[in-house]
Order: sequence, then structure tokens, then C-alpha cells
Amino acid sequence: MDGFLEDMNETLGLEGENRFVSLKEEKIGCNIYHVSLTKLFFLREFQIEPFVRDVRKAVRAPSFLMTLSDPQVFTNEDMSRSFCGVPVQGGLGIVLQLIRQFDEVLTSYHKEVYYDPAIPHGTIGSCVSDLSFLAKKYSVYGNEYKGGEETTDTEVEVSVDSVFLSIGNKTFRIPLDS
Repeated sequence: MDGFLEDMNETLGLEGENRFVSLKEEKIGCNIYHVSLTKLFFLREFQIEPFVRDVRKAVRAPSFLMTLSDPQVFTNEDMSRSFCGVPVQGGLGIVLQLIRQFDEVLTSYHKEVYYDPAIPHGTIGSCVSDLSFLAKKYSVYGNEYKGGEETTDTEVEVSVDSVFLSIGNKTFRIPLDS
């Protein structure tokens, strides 16, 4: 994954503090590579246990192989941060199914659902700035990604048998069907 990050920094001519930093190196936030199935949301302490229980009931999907390829640049909604992400190619249908299942639970808690259109991607690095103009210039802007199930020569395949729900400093493992 770090090779994807290095390639993106080189493609965009990013150096020093203005480059993508691997999530594993970041001092804040989520310090692991991940594919988000929800937008960021907040729960009150008394909501956590029922929320986790509801997610465990709602999430139904088989274990699957997920392929990530074709690195892209994504920006957050307020354009203050950019992310290097690798869109989900293989297994996209199951990832979209999981997003819909999470959306159902989020709706019942009056929380915002996932982005529309959904462009699931493995986040591998971030940069504190809006790189959308530069990403568009080099045709690597992920917020407008038009990919599909096809993969390129540069890809990563991951076996997925669980999803993890991180709430505060707690992480809950939700196994998928074998």
C-alpha cells in the first residue's frame, strides 16, 4: 500500500509537509488502512451498546475477496483534508451491500448515511490541504471516480471475514458469514 502512496506523491509532485503521509505514520485519527462503511458520526454513551447490537443484527454478508486498485485522491466535505485512497474494485457489490445495511441502522439513530454516489475505497494516507484541483489536473480525483469491477496491473487483494466498528476507544468485531 505504501507503494501506492509513493506513486501518488510522485504523480502530483508532492514533497515535504505537503505530501500524503501514510495512516500508519499519522499522529492523529485512524492509524490503520481501512475501508469506511459509514461517514463519521457520534453517539452518546447510552447509545453505544444498543447501536452495536443493532449493527450485529443488520450486517449479513458472506466473507469475500476484495480487490483494491487504481489509487485516487479524495477530499473531505469541507475541503480541508485530502486522502489517498484505493477504490474497491473486486467485491464492490458486497461492500455496497454492507454500506446499505449500516445506512439502515444509522437512519434509525437519526445519523447521516453514506455518500451518494458511494465510492468505497481503502484509505491509505492523508494530507492537510485541498488537493482536488491538482488531482483533477492529473485525472486522479476520486470524488468523481468512474471505476468499476475491472482491475489494473497494480492491485491489492484482501480477504475480508469481519467488519470492525470503532466507537470512541472501543472496537467491536462483527464476523461475516463463512
